[in-house]
Amino acid sequence: MPIENNRTTPTRRTGRPASVTVAGVVVGIALAACTGPGGSRAVDPPTLGPAAAHDLHTIVEQPRSLGRAEAYALRSCLQQKGFDPPLTTMATGSTANLPVFLDEPAAGREGYGAAMAEARQLGRDDLGRYAERLPPARRAAFDATLDDDSGPKAELTTPNGWVVRAGTTGCMATARSAVYGSVENWLLAYALPQDLNTTAADVYLEPPVASALQSYQGCMSEQGQPAAFPQEAFAAARAAAGRSAQAVRSAEVRIATADARCQTRSDLERVVRAAFDRLAAPWLARNADLVVRTASVVKAAGGQTPAR
Repeated sequence: MPIENNRTTPTRRTGRPASVTVAGVVVGIALAACTGPGGSRAVDPPTLGPAAAHDLHTIVEQPRSLGRAEAYALRSCLQQKGFDPPLTTMATGSTANLPVFLDEPAAGREGYGAAMAEARQLGRDDLGRYAERLPPARRAAFDATLDDDSGPKAELTTPNGWVVRAGTTGCMATARSAVYGSVENWLLAYALPQDLNTTAADVYLEPPVASALQSYQGCMSEQGQPAAFPQEAFAAARAAAGRSAQAVRSAEVRIATADARCQTRSDLERVVRAAFDRLAAPWLARNADLVVRTASVVKAAGGQTPAR
């Protein structure tokens, strides 16, 4: 299973959304599969206390403002080196298969907000297209400035056995360090929550979630926006990207408003969060110190004061 990020697509056959890799502008990561302890479910998982639950939610639903801060830091570094790239979108750490939870008034004003902006940008590789327009010698200099592959690497092995590496020299490393304190901290924030991708997918097989989804699906049909999962509604809004800007905005707000309304009516957010917390509890108990450390990194990067 590859390390994945952010977005999901649903599949009705298994009764749960299936994670897909989204190509963000994440330069200089090498992934290698290793034999790890796996993610077997405990019969009677421990109950998360408030502090542990807070830390878990901090790392699996990181603010997208961190990605924006990293993007600005990256462009600033490249400009100081004589390049003038576009402002791109950097992926933040997250656990795939968790829906974009919505507030109906906010959805009516902003649609999916930052989540949609990020989804539209990820995979476009604006930096790659900028590099392609440069003369060969200049492009080689840009690539080395962005991420010097010959330099030393930071490395993290996640609890489930995935090895993630990232360069420690170049503007990419400089930007990550500017936001997270170090490349090693960035690796923790980016890769650790992805250890829970399969756990998040299993949430949809839980009876309370399946029941809430039935209610959600009925509500969405009534709203004229049929969707089996919130991820399907999000994908429908994103599919409007080929239309005019005004049509995109109108379609997104309409779908997001229905999505938010039906999440509320079905109590889906509360049920999904409760099921995820329960299924993630054994993993959290095994990796409590690492989770506390990672949550502290995320809070510090976001200008928050750790709750502990």
